[in-house]
Amino acid sequence: MYRMILVVIMAVVTFSCTPKHDSPKILGAWVGKLIVNENVSLRIGCEFKSENDSIVATMASIDQNVYGIEIDTLRIMGDSIKFSVNQMGVIYNGHFLTDTTIEGEFKQGSRPPLVLNFKKAESIPGAPPVRYQYPEKPYPYIENEVEFTSSISGFKLAGTLTTPKGAKKSAAVVLITGSGPNDRDETIWGHKVFLVLADYLTRRGITVLRMDDRGVGQSGGEYSTASMSDFADDASVALDYLKSRRDLNIGKVGIIGHSLGADIAPLVANRNDVVDFVVLLAGAGIPLSETIHMQTEHIYGIRGASKEAIDLNRRINQAVFDVAAQNIGLKEMQAAISQPFIELSEDLKNISQEDKQKAELPENLNPEDYYGFFTNNMRFDLFYNPSDQLRLLKQPILILGGDLDTQVSTSHNFPLMIAALEESGNEDVTTKVFPNMNHLFQSCKTGEIEEYTQIGETMSPIVLKTISDWIGGLE
Repeated sequence: MYRMILVVIMAVVTFSCTPKHDSPKILGAWVGKLIVNENVSLRIGCEFKSENDSIVATMASIDQNVYGIEIDTLRIMGDSIKFSVNQMGVIYNGHFLTDTTIEGEFKQGSRPPLVLNFKKAESIPGAPPVRYQYPEKPYPYIENEVEFTSSISGFKLAGTLTTPKGAKKSAAVVLITGSGPNDRDETIWGHKVFLVLADYLTRRGITVLRMDDRGVGQSGGEYSTASMSDFADDASVALDYLKSRRDLNIGKVGIIGHSLGADIAPLVANRNDVVDFVVLLAGAGIPLSETIHMQTEHIYGIRGASKEAIDLNRRINQAVFDVAAQNIGLKEMQAAISQPFIELSEDLKNISQEDKQKAELPENLNPEDYYGFFTNNMRFDLFYNPSDQLRLLKQPILILGGDLDTQVSTSHNFPLMIAALEESGNEDVTTKVFPNMNHLFQSCKTGEIEEYTQIGETMSPIVLKTISDWIGGLE
């Protein structure tokens, strides 16, 4: 899923990390309020369960209907509790006042800590429905945890390889995750998208390799400093690893990218000549900078922000993008953003407090808050155009989207992607837009992000079959 600018978002987390020892009082459901400011608070829920001599826990932002991002560590010592979500830069420190009350602070990145106190509860309000597509072991195929060293970066990449049983030659694919630090299952919004996809394909005779992003799970490297070009290198190395496995009877080799992974996939295909086919799921035909504008305008409009507030948010972002696009050094960029921010700060004074919250506008424009967009990796990502790579593709390509995708509009992006492929002269192009489906290819009603977690379906069987049948039909 695509990166967002200044979106205040909490997450549900799932983890199995700390031996349970003597910690029965933590077990069960807890609910509290995260005090963001005097006008904004968010209900946060946690549930701790004992499973296989470990504590398995989930945390939810109840008011935002957000579920499914994993926690990395949990520590309970006496009356103290500490947990962290490394990919979000989140740390919670608390202590038990009583067996039914926890008092503590929630800290994210460099922001000041926020008060978050919990009370024991019967259950977590708005818990998502059962993910009924998750496969149960034993699987009717072979599953191996694998790791290999990147010949490009030099660090370890880790993932899961699933192979059909039997000696029959099979197609093989590498899965490429979307934006944000993703594990090999692409666990987002309470769904394990790539677990379901890999299981479906492998049951139908297709070998699948899915990986933890660099800096996530068992993979080495650093996520925060990597660009889409770096992730393309990681996927390319994974393809080479597949081809090197002499124990696998592999036929055609392809890549499947979802969301931002679909933008990366054409870059991979043009860098590595082992790619025989490409599948793009909810991909874009425009640079990330343009996608951010479209995403934020839609989200803030849904929240009821005024046109003035939405326009100001766009102008702030565009001012940052304009500076990032210049061929100047970091210090020069940091200085260059100050001048447009003076004028924009005056316009910010005319926006009401309520409107600022709806459009996620700051109280005061601080240039330092936007310096992250001036790093080399972000500058690449903002202006990389997938259509430029699509114009070079000659392999068979399958492009799928949902007509209710509110993150990457199919009506806007599909014509641009198809036009780019026509310029390439590629005549083996299959496209399909599925009715009543969202960015995750769930059957849905609105397509809004808040709906994802409340849907039991992880990925529509119709879409899964379309992908499998198309790969199976390649000559």
